[in-house]
Amino acid sequence: MGLSDRLNIGRQEGWQAERLTHWLLEWELLQEPQEKIASAEVNASEGELPEGCVASPDADVEPGQIRLMMPQGDDDGLLFLAIVGEGGDEGAVFCVPFSPLSEPATPDELLSGRDTPVVRVFCLWNTRSVALRVLCESWIVDRLTADELKRLKRALLACEQTGSVPDDLRREAGPPLIHPEDPRRLYRRIERNRIHNCLIREHTSRAADNVILYTIESEQQKLPKAAEDHDTYEI
Repeated sequence: MGLSDRLNIGRQEGWQAERLTHWLLEWELLQEPQEKIASAEVNASEGELPEGCVASPDADVEPGQIRLMMPQGDDDGLLFLAIVGEGGDEGAVFCVPFSPLSEPATPDELLSGRDTPVVRVFCLWNTRSVALRVLCESWIVDRLTADELKRLKRALLACEQTGSVPDDLRREAGPPLIHPEDPRRLYRRIERNRIHNCLIREHTSRAADNVILYTIESEQQKLPKAAEDHDTYEI
């Protein structure tokens, strides 16, 4: 019996079991000892790039942009964010991080529609209000279309209200999270801390775990706050 069978996510459909199996395989690969990875890397001093080879950050922040944050340390990892709109505080912007994995883990993670693994999954539960001065330390790598941004906002609103994406998007999200020993709980804790640490700067306006509210001007609706883990989900 595999781990996905032992987790027993309830009255699961075939696509849910398959998605969970793929996610678990990818998660297990991510847990490989770091010394194996380090042994394959070139000497850091030999791999450094001349300053002129690094592009300047993009200062103009707009809704729909997909941005890559400038790493601040060796262990930061890559952080990609989708810009949704103005945040709750003056000088802040509402952002949705992307998962480092290529499969949605839970009902509040959603496929973006892109094939590139690092920008393939929206983490709707891990939304942030980020100071503009922090976001200016990033590069624009892609842009959402108007329809993609509208879809993202709709999914965010549904997650705030129900803990999962709208019914018509359920097959593009992850399976329910129920079992107390499910590794997806550990994944969420790690990702929450990773995003928090990546966005911490001396000029950050507020802690990342604070409540986030954002009003969409076109729809006059509230977008989700930085959500907590849900112990159960309706199927």
